[in-house]
Amino acid sequence: MNSRILFLTLIFAACPGRQTGTVDSDSLPPTPTTCDGSDKVEVTVTIAPYVQWVTTESAWIVWETDGGTESRVDWGTDETLGEFACGELVPVLPGGDPLVAATLVHEVQLSELEPSTTYYYRSQTGATTGSINHFQTAPLTGDEAPTRLVAISDSQRDDSNPQKLQEVIDDGVIDYIRGNYGADLATELDLVLVTGDLVDNGWLLEEWQEEFFGPSAALMAEVPFYPVFGNHEGGTPFFQQYFHLPDDGDTEHYYTIDHSNVRIVGLDSNLGWNREAQLEWLDAVLARTCADTDIDFLFAQCHHPWRSETWLTGESEWSGEVVARLEQFSTTCGKPSIHFFGHTHSYSRGQSRDHQHLMVNVASAGGALDYWGAHTQTDYDEFTVSRGSHGFVFVEVQAGDSPEFTMRRLSRGTPDSPLDNEETDKLTIRQSNVAPAAPVADDPGTITCGTTPTFSASPFSDSDGNAHQGTHWQVAADCKAFSKPIVERWRQRHNWISGVDLQANDNLTDEPFADLMGNLAQQVCFRVRYRDDGLLWSDWSTGRSVAIEGC
Repeated sequence: MNSRILFLTLIFAACPGRQTGTVDSDSLPPTPTTCDGSDKVEVTVTIAPYVQWVTTESAWIVWETDGGTESRVDWGTDETLGEFACGELVPVLPGGDPLVAATLVHEVQLSELEPSTTYYYRSQTGATTGSINHFQTAPLTGDEAPTRLVAISDSQRDDSNPQKLQEVIDDGVIDYIRGNYGADLATELDLVLVTGDLVDNGWLLEEWQEEFFGPSAALMAEVPFYPVFGNHEGGTPFFQQYFHLPDDGDTEHYYTIDHSNVRIVGLDSNLGWNREAQLEWLDAVLARTCADTDIDFLFAQCHHPWRSETWLTGESEWSGEVVARLEQFSTTCGKPSIHFFGHTHSYSRGQSRDHQHLMVNVASAGGALDYWGAHTQTDYDEFTVSRGSHGFVFVEVQAGDSPEFTMRRLSRGTPDSPLDNEETDKLTIRQSNVAPAAPVADDPGTITCGTTPTFSASPFSDSDGNAHQGTHWQVAADCKAFSKPIVERWRQRHNWISGVDLQANDNLTDEPFADLMGNLAQQVCFRVRYRDDGLLWSDWSTGRSVAIEGC
């Protein structure tokens, strides 16, 4: 909705285009008190008003009706309102006639707002007015305000569970926020990310009306949603018609938005858009973010996964190009990053081995679940958990001198085993994290050829109290040959597959090397490093030479 035209019927002597004013002003000449098309005809609201693209100084209000051309919003800092703004109808296609459509989408910009301020608003089309809702503007970067966001994906309707999105929004997100933070959604939750597949068929208006906006209405009225295209949107222009997203990318296919010390990047991983031009744009964004001292973390979202344990067919090489850039950004700039995705209908969380980068599948908010055993699948080293479940991800970010974020998976379970916002995964990443102490490789003594050697190291030690998250082992022909290890092993604290933690009994301080036997000579050398749950590695231990007898 970045390329818009004004095609409104002029009925009253009001200023053309977007107008703003103050009701009952005593100034002369009188400020207009009507908007174009205010014919006082009753209309049906087919999509209730919702807030979009909220910044420190502006916001957009969008709604849909079956008739009427007036696009008016009364607003103010309390429920008496007192101000009003006029907007326009949104064409299905940029430059098109907004009146030539099955329904009419209205958008109004509220401008000259103050940061971190609650504003009340009420829509009006003809004689039909909406209820009074409210939102909160974004904080100034220098205020070092916290950020709370929710990420969901794949909310398209599953006919066997048609009310699942309604449940995830009402019983999930809304109940969780109100139960843990406060009743006012607008002040307790800053934004919602949606990583694609909002509906099953993006070309059907009734799916948008009944299967996405209807179930999401209570939350969208107060909290801005920032979605990206999924494959089920099918490139539909309805996406741009319904959402007013930041305009620093390309026609809402990709964009950025800042909130306090977080920069969020929306990307389009679909065919036709997953090309070099978008990657070049991303490179420029990452370069700016690296140099921006106000930004501590970068969160990206795209629909397709780079790696997906429970559905390999859905993987995208282009998303791998994105991940490689985010990994390098985090290591070079010292700013941890996440990429949220969906496409596969199961929750997954992994982390890059050599970078402070998380890869998180936030599905499913509605789509039928992808369970272990249902598709071509694998166990990737990067991922510590993958399970088919409905739910959402909640991230809380702190700014200030010790920036950090905590990510939680709140699960609604499965149709057979429902849960009520159970926390099934949690991770905290601190920008100022101190790496754990380098381990000391233990002396295993002389190894007899034909046996399975087990190498071990000293206990984990971390000065700022982080837990032991992972261990990386390397075995080389000698202690100067680790650039070409014979065997390499990366173990993480957990590895949940089909409901079983395959790492449940691993203390991460010793490792058997049965696969080493075919490579043994007269001696080998091993070294080890430890990782904490803030995703920082220790230095490598000094290499430990091991003598081999009988080979």
